[in-house]
Amino acid sequence: MAIHIDQVYAEKVLKDAYDIASDQNFKPDSEFTNQISEVINHTHLTFKYIFVTALLSKCVDPDVNPLALQAGSKLPGSYDARSVCHSVVVPFERIFLSNGLGGSNEPFLNKPARFTEISRNNAVRRGKDKAIQDLLCTLLPKIKNQKQSFNCLVDALYFILKNAISKSVFLENQGLLNISASEILQFIDELTAKSFEGESCVLVAGALIQCLGSTFYKGFNVNVHPVNQAGSSSNEVNDIDAYNDKGIVWTFEIKDKNFTRYDVDHAVRKTRENHCSSLYFIKGKNGSLIEMDERTLILEHRSNGFLLNIIGIVEFSELILGLTENASIDDFVGNLLKNARDARVKDQTLIHLKETLQKYNMIGSN
Repeated sequence: MAIHIDQVYAEKVLKDAYDIASDQNFKPDSEFTNQISEVINHTHLTFKYIFVTALLSKCVDPDVNPLALQAGSKLPGSYDARSVCHSVVVPFERIFLSNGLGGSNEPFLNKPARFTEISRNNAVRRGKDKAIQDLLCTLLPKIKNQKQSFNCLVDALYFILKNAISKSVFLENQGLLNISASEILQFIDELTAKSFEGESCVLVAGALIQCLGSTFYKGFNVNVHPVNQAGSSSNEVNDIDAYNDKGIVWTFEIKDKNFTRYDVDHAVRKTRENHCSSLYFIKGKNGSLIEMDERTLILEHRSNGFLLNIIGIVEFSELILGLTENASIDDFVGNLLKNARDARVKDQTLIHLKETLQKYNMIGSN
C-alpha cells in the first residue's frame, strides 16, 4: 500500500529547512554535500524537482522510498511524488526560493518524472543527463532516515538559494549601454549559434519584437512563453505573442530544428483560432522545413487568405533592427534579460547568454 504524505506537515518541514539554509551564517555540512551540489547545479530542471521532493518526503515519513515517483510503483515505500511536488514544492519555490529550481508549474509532467520510479534503465539523454540520473540512483538509497534527509534538504535549499541570488544579480542589475545595430547583429549571430532547444532564438526574437512594438504602439506587451515546457499558459497562441490595448497584434512560432508542414500548419491553425490573420514562423540556424519547399507552403496559405512568413532568425533580426528607432535599440539588452527571467530559461542558456553579453561588452563582468 502506498504511503500518504501529510502535505501540511511537509510544508512545515520545508519552511524549517529553509529557515536554516537561508541563515547568513549557514554552511552546508551534510555527509553528501558534494553530491547534493552536483544535483542542484545540474542543468536538467526535472531531476532537481525529483531530488528535493524525495528528500522532503523522506523527512515527513522515514518509510518513504526516495526512488519512488508514483504510488503505483512496485518498490516498497512508494508514494505520490507528483502530488507532493506540485502541491508543496512548487508553491514554496515560487514564494521563498525565487524560482531557484527553474520556476516550472508542473515539473512532474516532464519525461524523467513520468516513470514509476527512478532507475538507471529509464530512458534519458546520454551524457550529463544520464550521469545525474545515475547519481540519484546511487545517492538516494544512502539516505536512510529523517535526520539524514533533513540535513540533505537543508543543503539542497542552500545551493538553490545561492543559484537564485546569482541569477537575480545578473538579470536585474545590469546597466545598459548604447550599442549599435551592427554590434547587436554580431551578438545575435553568436548567441543563436548555440540553440539550447530553441531558447536562444526565442530570447532574441522576443527582445527585438519588444523594441519594435514599443516604437509603434502604446501599451504594448510581449509574452515570451517557456520553451518546450508542459503546463504552459492556456492563453498562449505561439511561442511569442504580442499585444496592445486592443488585443493581439503579432504572433510568432520559433523552431531551431528541422520542422515539417504539420508544424507550420499547426501554428497557423492556432493563430487563426485566435483571430489573427498573419504569422511569422522564425527558424533558427538549425531549423529547416523538410519534405517540401517553403515558398510552396507560404503561397498555399496566402491563397487561403492567411499571411505566412517563414524567415531565419538572422534575417528577421536584420529586418527588425532596420525598422527600429535608434533610441529603442538601447532597450534590447534589458528586454533580453527580462525575457530570460520570464521564460525561465535553462541554466546553460543563461550562462551562454551572460558570457556572450560580456564578450561584446554589453554588460559588466560581475
